[in-house]
Amino acid sequence: MLSKLLRTNISIWQTAAYSTAYLVGLLIIGLGLQFYTDISRDSGRDSGPLNASRYIVLSRPTQTSLFGLGAPTPITPDDIDALGKQPWADSAAPFSPTSFDMSVGISFGGRGFSTSLFCEGVPDAYLDRLPDGWGFNPESPSVSIILPADYLALYNLGFAPARGLPTIDESMARMLPLKVTLYGNGRSTTLPGKIVGFSSRINTIAVPDSFIHWANASFGNESNPPVNRVIVRLNDPGNPAIGEYLASHDFEESASGEATSRLYYFLRIILGAVMAIGLLIALLASGLLILSTFLLLQKSKTTLTDLIALGFPTSRLIRFYTSMITRINSATLLLACALIAVATYMLQPHLQAMGLHPGAPWGTIACLAGLTAILTLTGFAIVRTFIFRIRS
Repeated sequence: MLSKLLRTNISIWQTAAYSTAYLVGLLIIGLGLQFYTDISRDSGRDSGPLNASRYIVLSRPTQTSLFGLGAPTPITPDDIDALGKQPWADSAAPFSPTSFDMSVGISFGGRGFSTSLFCEGVPDAYLDRLPDGWGFNPESPSVSIILPADYLALYNLGFAPARGLPTIDESMARMLPLKVTLYGNGRSTTLPGKIVGFSSRINTIAVPDSFIHWANASFGNESNPPVNRVIVRLNDPGNPAIGEYLASHDFEESASGEATSRLYYFLRIILGAVMAIGLLIALLASGLLILSTFLLLQKSKTTLTDLIALGFPTSRLIRFYTSMITRINSATLLLACALIAVATYMLQPHLQAMGLHPGAPWGTIACLAGLTAILTLTGFAIVRTFIFRIRS
């Protein structure tokens, strides 16, 4: 009887409007938060479409003399140490340059060619992964080479057709026997070489650091030539302070790294804006619930006053309204979580096809549950305050 009496002042349309608005807000927050979590998780992996944003390659502008001859501006050890200590950087390391000449020869399909080769040493920790065969042993020297992924496409689409050479894929490229000739300092030698992998992170012909140091000491004009490029591992790729620091210290970022970093930065802004809109809708819905609860209590004030005067305990009256708020919020939360779980399941194959690694939405659901709990407790406080005020 008490419940029937108190329900007479409850507006179904107001309850439906609040539930719908709150559901939309939860869905926007939840889906945006889940997508942001998936992207952040992927950017922390050693592979993935956004992983390149965690690494930037820096150099300094080329100095041009009065006669038009240019020379790269070296990067000092102090510069590298300062880069590694920035709050947005995890570490920094130089590319090891060569001070000797190098050429590579190859023959297959009855045809062959040789060309001068430029390479740099890259620390193992900055590679996408360490492929089989990577490394250098001075006692039985051979050259392990990692090529940029784009180089194979350039060969197949441009170089090979123009010279009547067969096209090759990555697995075939790894089987090609190479002859690498080193010469300089009045000496020369030919070593076997092998392509052991391809990298989408580093746009250079990479060889082991240990090989560069050995070859510079044996064939180079100087054992420690000046460093011209440095690679930096970032912990916050979208931080605007990165661009400010690079500009103030006269660093230039590689075009691909700059484009990826900007894409990651704008993606974070867009996702943040989407989640902010969802939060705003959820807060407006919360305000609607608070207003509806207050208007409902105002409309029922006479009834509540009479019931309290007749001796009905205030705890039963409070329990009715808090139970109603709990049921509405819980039902809305469960529906939102179910829809987010379904959306996550349906989008998972598409995200995996993009190279992302979507995870379970438990963290997102926990955040939405926390938000709903805060809103519910706020409703409880309003009900208790209003009813105790009537009683007094």
